[in-house]
Amino acid sequence: MNKLLDKRHYLYKSTAHSTNYEFDKELVVIKRLISIDPESYENHYSWARVRRDQEEYRYAGLKFRELAILNPRDHRAFNNLGICLAKQGRHDEAITAYKKGMELNTNLDILHNMAITFTQKGDYEQASEWYAKALALSPSDEMIHNCLGYSYFLQGKYEAAIEKFNDAISHDPRYCVAFFNKAIVLFCQNNLEENSEEVLRNGILTLTGGNQQKVQRLKSCIRLYESELNLVQRDLESLGEILGRKDHLESLKRGFEYILDMLRREIEEFEKKLSG
Repeated sequence: MNKLLDKRHYLYKSTAHSTNYEFDKELVVIKRLISIDPESYENHYSWARVRRDQEEYRYAGLKFRELAILNPRDHRAFNNLGICLAKQGRHDEAITAYKKGMELNTNLDILHNMAITFTQKGDYEQASEWYAKALALSPSDEMIHNCLGYSYFLQGKYEAAIEKFNDAISHDPRYCVAFFNKAIVLFCQNNLEENSEEVLRNGILTLTGGNQQKVQRLKSCIRLYESELNLVQRDLESLGEILGRKDHLESLKRGFEYILDMLRREIEEFEKKLSG
């Protein structure tokens, strides 16, 4: 196999592993590509991207910082550096990285990530403003509608949140996360499982692929909601009484606990099918 065919072969394998969320296998393939062509910027970028997908944010961030120095015109490096910094709780540094990326290319992805970082900081009004800028670029983007709805949810604006989740679903009827988020809001709004469970089940029905892929998708959702629950619990311990937000935070906590319990049950059902 010559060098060109070898590269094509491994690039194909890398894409297949990424699609199946098999990041450990993908990393092995990327390392092979680097050994074939160690000077390739894109190979090193792929290595950093896989490490990011593995949630190894420190290692990925260091690599993206190197890449931003090697190619200071690559907005992707600054965007991903911002993601890794934000995941480490270094939000102000992440915002600086995003702004540098925006000087090169103000695109939907970087606007979205900026909004996420303000959400993580607890500045939901700023987050909503950035989501609005993102929607101006792509008004039919289901993910941005979903995220804006989530920002409203965190502010306790339940009706506005449901409206945006419905917008997300109307643009993509197979967008499971919008269903899951809507289920949480309905639970928090009414403290009843009946309506929420129906919406959650509709979200489960949108999952595509085999049972293993469905399990991986649900586990990814669980990691996100666990992270959100941890933030709420932290705020309850340190800010709830001071800011007079205890009732709202308690409602969010119950909502996240509800969705996590339901998603774990769904995973158990899919895993039973896999083992059977």
